[in-house]
Amino acid sequence: MNEQQEFLLNLLMEFDGICQKHGIDYVLCGGCAIGLERNKGFLPWDDDIDLFITRENLNKLDTVLKEELPEGRIWITEDNNPQYQNPLPRYMDANTTLVIRSWMDTGIPLAFMLELFVLDPYPNDPALQQDFNKYLWLYCELQADRYVISSWSLGKDTINADLYRTYKKRIEREGKEAVLAEIKREHLTYDYDECDYLCGFWGLDHKVVHKKWAEDIVRRDFEGKSLPFFRENIQYAFETEYGVNWNMVPVETKQVTHDNIVRIDEPYTEHIDEITDIARKHRMGQLLEENKKDNIERFFAQLDMHEFAAKQKRDVLQAMANELERQTWHFDVERVNDLYESFRDYFYIQFAQRYRKFHEKPALRDDVLETMLLTLLHRNLLTNSGVLVDLYPESRCYSEFRGIIDDICALKNAKIAQDADTVGNLLGRLSGKYCLEQQLEVERARMWLTVQTAQDMGDEEIDALIETCVHGSDYEIMKRIGDLHYEKGDYVAASKWYAPALKCRDGIILLDLNEKGFYC
Repeated sequence: MNEQQEFLLNLLMEFDGICQKHGIDYVLCGGCAIGLERNKGFLPWDDDIDLFITRENLNKLDTVLKEELPEGRIWITEDNNPQYQNPLPRYMDANTTLVIRSWMDTGIPLAFMLELFVLDPYPNDPALQQDFNKYLWLYCELQADRYVISSWSLGKDTINADLYRTYKKRIEREGKEAVLAEIKREHLTYDYDECDYLCGFWGLDHKVVHKKWAEDIVRRDFEGKSLPFFRENIQYAFETEYGVNWNMVPVETKQVTHDNIVRIDEPYTEHIDEITDIARKHRMGQLLEENKKDNIERFFAQLDMHEFAAKQKRDVLQAMANELERQTWHFDVERVNDLYESFRDYFYIQFAQRYRKFHEKPALRDDVLETMLLTLLHRNLLTNSGVLVDLYPESRCYSEFRGIIDDICALKNAKIAQDADTVGNLLGRLSGKYCLEQQLEVERARMWLTVQTAQDMGDEEIDALIETCVHGSDYEIMKRIGDLHYEKGDYVAASKWYAPALKCRDGIILLDLNEKGFYC
């Protein structure tokens, strides 16, 4: 834990004390939630703390902080500061400095903060969900005069250029406050009791969580402190934020940090007048607003061009599919690599992020689709397997393969959660289907379960077990063999098997090895 993280943790503990005193529920989310599982604390590069709080609990917190805000603290929301163009409330330490470009000429306090994502009821009906997504994006994009929040992750179904332009004209006539209030009232307000989901009020990426998670909060150890998380924290990390590979440590270029200027030893008041004067002298506010206008229109144009390109790529894929359909396809687990090579060019186009966001797809015969899905599964490409099957909900194999993919993902997460009963049940459900006992995640789970239930396994028994492994050179399989030696007290043999695993990027594996005293 570095100095900045330690400072944020102390600020969080102060905030947590206020919430506990007044019966206010919240949970840590984002990087802290994944850091809990992979590091039992902060991710090494993390430089902020994000929290989830329901609208009801936020209203309670707002009332409390208006009456008894600790000295040297700032509570800022879109309701209590008209200059604050952000739907995320922030709890700040006024004795620090944080310089953010888009705020520099506003006089808004600039300080170290905890950032709260407000959870609002999210409708069950898919059509209403799409409407909610679109208007949440619109709300946040209209609120932010100085930067574009739109990203490719939202997709064409959410981003609507004509809607944005229409509401911008309305704001010019009616004022921003009235128009935003109408959007929230007419399109973003649902009855809590009638919804099974909650959505974080932020239009950059829609964080949808199960309502039952928010109603089942536990306190767990984080950097030696007891702090609140969803009981289903692993499912949250998998379903909401990071996908099936949430346990993997990203390469350095993907380790997201913020580029703000920070000082934890000087109050923002020592700098804010000078910063504001410089920003106003150089017309930063006007320049940022003009830049926003240009950039949002440029983004809309790029989106249109990529949609056009996606349609052309669909035609290319259709020609490739037609060529593939000149023969009948059957999956053979012994030919997985050859099959993958046969489909490689097709997959390269189909799974490109900007293409798949448009949900374009060629017609694909069932035997080709099924062979593709099994090839992806046996290559352990679970994310792409899910993308492909979801494009074809009308196919005869959709229900079966959607279930298989979900079961393999659930198997992986149950193993990490050390839920042996669920692992055993899922292994039984997957056995006997399409040689899935040879699928990598299935074999990893089987080896994990063997380690959990093994008692005094001798060297000959371990050797016999190794002979049954299809993926004997996989780092996690080798780690499990090392665990069997470790449990016997044979640390030299364990070290030999652990060595390859110490070079992997699986944060769960590395955490366990480090706790046992093995380091790269």
